[in-house]
Amino acid sequence: MSVAARTIAETTDDIRAALQEYIEATYHIGDVALVMQRRHLLEQEGVIFRSPYFESTPRYVSGRLFGDLELPEAAKSLLDTLTTGTAGKGPLLNDPPYAHQAAALELSCRDGLSFILTTGTGSGKTEAFLLPILAKLATEARDRSASFATPALRSILLYPMNALVNDQLGRLRLLLGDSRVAGMFTAWGGRPARFARYTSRTLYPGVRTSKKDQARLKPVEEFYLTHLREASDISTQRGRKAAALVENLRNRGKWPAKPDLQQWYGELGERWQNRNGEFVRAVMLPGDPELLTRHEVLIHPPDILVTNYSMLEYMLMRPLERPIFDKTRRWLQENPDERLLLVVDEAHLYRGAAGAEVALLLRRLRARLGITPDRLQVICTSASFNDEEASRVFAAQLTGKSPESFRSLRGQLAERPNAAAGTEDDAAALAAVSLDQLYRAETDEARLKAVSSFLQ
Repeated sequence: MSVAARTIAETTDDIRAALQEYIEATYHIGDVALVMQRRHLLEQEGVIFRSPYFESTPRYVSGRLFGDLELPEAAKSLLDTLTTGTAGKGPLLNDPPYAHQAAALELSCRDGLSFILTTGTGSGKTEAFLLPILAKLATEARDRSASFATPALRSILLYPMNALVNDQLGRLRLLLGDSRVAGMFTAWGGRPARFARYTSRTLYPGVRTSKKDQARLKPVEEFYLTHLREASDISTQRGRKAAALVENLRNRGKWPAKPDLQQWYGELGERWQNRNGEFVRAVMLPGDPELLTRHEVLIHPPDILVTNYSMLEYMLMRPLERPIFDKTRRWLQENPDERLLLVVDEAHLYRGAAGAEVALLLRRLRARLGITPDRLQVICTSASFNDEEASRVFAAQLTGKSPESFRSLRGQLAERPNAAAGTEDDAAALAAVSLDQLYRAETDEARLKAVSSFLQ
């Protein structure tokens, strides 16, 4: 049993209804006739809503197969696992990748260069920096397992807002939380590659105590573990619904990437600390790819930290987070060939005064870790730059590196034969399509009928 995703029409109807209900509840009218007139007005298109429209996603030129790229063998083995369906699980990546994704992999892993990727929305920018991160971790885990055994920040994903952080967290859960990927890292380096979200939503701030655990970690018990227990008995309708919800959340990357969440949290009634004062519940287990609490991150800095620039600034100032940077600094000192990989997504947002603050923040980060610019490898992404040279200079100024150390990548559109600019007749034919009929269609035949006038 699975929970069906909301259609576009259902989603827009829900949003419209919610806004209409808010307006009617906030601005109360006693006269029934006026209430009905207002409702009639609010239900007309153009008053508080517009019908949704669809836009085609551009196609991009595909590159070489992962196996044909000039990459370390460990990276190729991991990518082969990600693109091959095994043990009843489908592939996690498409092979071949887009040409700019393939170039990003070789620039990062083969050449060790920084780059800025300027390509459109829907072109796979996320994979263009996630794959180099995974390749970097795989190479260290297989070829330098002693280095990989040391907990430290190896990559920082920096975002301007929490919404983007949460979206990236889902991607990491689906990739690094996959049992095949975790198994490969464990076989090579003795542990899975680890990641963590570190924002205001991460449980919980301050010094850890048993009393705080009981209150602040209670949501984990009330939501995740309650549904897990209910899902264990699918003989009841409640159990089947819980199982469907758990499966849906896992498939969407909305479930913590902990193989045994119950064991991690502990059983009800168990003590949070032992007689020696050591915490025995909600502590990282050897097979955990994800670190769920701030205190796990303080003790075991993850390989990949996903955060925003405001939280990174707090982390650099507060004594509580000092162990994260101390351990990373020590790892960098003991392994002079290793570098910190910094990803700055939506880089174009860091302009003006905000851009200057972030630029200084990144220089403080380097100073805190005691590394020179050449030991900071940077990947910037943006869909808003047109000038390649200007984008390289911008990325260099933002991150404190030289423009010569950056390369510029751009997604190449795969245009169809005889492609040309649309005409007024084309626009009129598209406008004649009933989007309401298209979105509400439940079968392919009904959808085809909705667009038949355009296809003729």
